[in-house]
Amino acid sequence: MANLALFVFTLGVSLVLAEIVLHVTHPAKEPVSEECFYEHDSLLGWRKVPGQKGWRYHKEFEVFEEINSKGIRGPEYPYEKPANEFRILVLGDSFAEGYTVSFEKLFSERLNESLNRRRDGRSYQVINTGTMAYSTVQELLFFESEGREYSPDLVVLMFCENDVWDNTQLKHMHYYKPLFRLKDGELRLTNVPVPQPDIPWMLGGRNKVRLYDWLARKSYIYAFLTRLLERTSWFGPPRRNIGMAERIWNRQLETLQDELRYGVPIPHEFRVWRKNRLPQMQYAWDLTEALLVRLRDRVEEVGGMLIVFHIRARESIHRFYWDVAKSYYGLSDAEWDVENAAKELAVICGRQSIRFVNPADTFEEKAAELAESDVRLYNVHEAHWNENGHELVGQILSEYIQENFLVGAPREPPFERRIKSAEGGP
Repeated sequence: MANLALFVFTLGVSLVLAEIVLHVTHPAKEPVSEECFYEHDSLLGWRKVPGQKGWRYHKEFEVFEEINSKGIRGPEYPYEKPANEFRILVLGDSFAEGYTVSFEKLFSERLNESLNRRRDGRSYQVINTGTMAYSTVQELLFFESEGREYSPDLVVLMFCENDVWDNTQLKHMHYYKPLFRLKDGELRLTNVPVPQPDIPWMLGGRNKVRLYDWLARKSYIYAFLTRLLERTSWFGPPRRNIGMAERIWNRQLETLQDELRYGVPIPHEFRVWRKNRLPQMQYAWDLTEALLVRLRDRVEEVGGMLIVFHIRARESIHRFYWDVAKSYYGLSDAEWDVENAAKELAVICGRQSIRFVNPADTFEEKAAELAESDVRLYNVHEAHWNENGHELVGQILSEYIQENFLVGAPREPPFERRIKSAEGGP
């Protein structure tokens, strides 16, 4: 017993000394578990924790993320817009938040740098409010409650194809969401205030920090060991079952299990690519269109203009992934079209006089160019844009905004623009 006590004491002292050395030699790298970046919000379901900062770790990236006092990634942005400033507000989900790249390499920062190189006598400010797993519902509510306070000249909605289906869902994994219902052409908000998530430790933010959350934030050794053990087959499931880690649903494993039992289920987010639209999907598109119209109107109320940027699914750019998906799920070209969502979104934006940016051609050209040197626009395991993808999106938006909004001629008033569109104009 004495030897055991001596061993435990020596091990404890060694770990403490190791932590001290690591904190002294690497003071900036304070590890933070992913769930610590978000907290429950009664209107939006969840939001980024104001003032939070730390490192996100993945096999493909290590990124430091810092949240300002208003829950936005990046520096402090005042509500009041300085004189002679052209302000752009970005709405979106994890693609917009861009936690796979450092802040200075975000597409929004690339856009900000490009516009400020114009030196045309005014300043430009791009404010990126993207938040993981948001859909059009939460992006609209965020703008109505917070985003409009920044008085943006332009609002760029980064539209992901899974938003269509997610707009009809009451939950995202364990997180509850606000939900609009479309009845007689009117949007009616429900499920507000949003209930707390099913698992109490999730979205705890800074108000509900458990021991393992604290260790994940403060201990290099704990963070290293948990990341290492998460990759083992025997440790991950028990750790998640007792609440020490988020349940990360591995779609490949789930679909493999389902294939052995029942046959492969087609993921819900694939439904936007089905040519023969089912009633549920038709309602999802009708609801999405109503949400976009309401967002357009709210943006114009503060003197701004809405742009919808279509986030291309990896399957539509690197066709290898689409060929694999078709083979795996048994999808035929006669029934499924990976371009279907882009076509429908373009129709909706045209019908509602909303500016629409479809980067498909540019993305495909760049992907083909980079493929020769085995370089990609998306991460391989974590299917979001990498640094190359963010740089390309920044270039596309910069060229589009400069060509359509910053070339001499004054902007067309929203009312006159709609009249022209109704008469068959552009």
